[in-house]
Amino acid sequence: MSHASENDQNNASRPCRRCVVLRLFIMSVLAIGTVGLLIPEKLSIIRHLDTMDFALGAVGILAFLAISRHALEWMTKRNEENDQD
Repeated sequence: MSHASENDQNNASRPCRRCVVLRLFIMSVLAIGTVGLLIPEKLSIIRHLDTMDFALGAVGILAFLAISRHALEWMTKRNEENDQD
């Protein structure tokens, strides 16, 4: 068996990225719905927030992740350059 066919078999057993994201989204929606049904007073915090608050929070989180990823890539590249010297 060649190395390429082993990689194909490993990749075939994994679900695609879209499937993973979709599954996480569905589980999140179901979890929020379950909490809303079982413990409605816990979701009363959300009533005070509007759409703009959620949008700003999402953009802030994405910006933080993008900056963190860029910093990690820069540090990794810098360490690789130092190791080569």
